[in-house]
Amino acid sequence: MTASIDLQDQMPLIRLLGLGGLLPFFGLAAGVLLLPQSDWRSLAFVGLSAYAVAILSFLGAIHWGLAMASGGLTQPLRSRLLAYGVLPALVGCGLFFLPGGARLIGLALAFLVAYWFDRSHREALGLPSEWLRLRTQLTLGAVVALGVPGLLAI
Repeated sequence: MTASIDLQDQMPLIRLLGLGGLLPFFGLAAGVLLLPQSDWRSLAFVGLSAYAVAILSFLGAIHWGLAMASGGLTQPLRSRLLAYGVLPALVGCGLFFLPGGARLIGLALAFLVAYWFDRSHREALGLPSEWLRLRTQLTLGAVVALGVPGLLAI
């Protein structure tokens, strides 16, 4: 049995908020790459890392909320969503302590895994294809914003 989540009316707002959420990724990544003083670059690096962990945690929390609020889920699917719901926060926290570029590359990979999970569960959750297109765009944005400075820092 699948859930049915009607987001069609909310997609314009979801798109606006989601794309707005990329601004800190790109602003902080630009700071890491372009700021002239090393202490400011370091601050932007920590800010980018912390923001990535916060957004990873948010992505997991979405699944926790879906598991709790969606009717019509099978018990195995509900359990999988609850278990997965805490993993991005835990993984992000662990990756935060990696040194330099490895941290940002690890976080970029974590975003790709989170995307894979969302993509593989979209139909079971009844999420619209428009949501997946947005999710693809947001993931690519986060991965680029983390990956470019991460690769340059290695």
